[in-house]
Amino acid sequence: MSENKTKQNILDTLALEPNNLVQRLLILFIVLALVIWGNSGSNFSLTEKGLNIAKAIFGGITHPETLLLFNWTVKGKQYLLLS
Repeated sequence: MSENKTKQNILDTLALEPNNLVQRLLILFIVLALVIWGNSGSNFSLTEKGLNIAKAIFGGITHPETLLLFNWTVKGKQYLLLS
């Protein structure tokens, strides 16, 4: 009997929550419009050079060079991050 009372209490509390669907959709529309407007001046073109750069970045993230990670001299990653 306690479970039913708890479930009913939860349902009653949820029923009192405001419905913010309209506000959320309005905010989503505004943010989406700003993103589209901001990108309207950018020219993106996929070239072989750009794809090679993207591959190199992805490869560097997925397969980092361990010599740079564990090098504690001025040529190591830790020094470069703190400088």
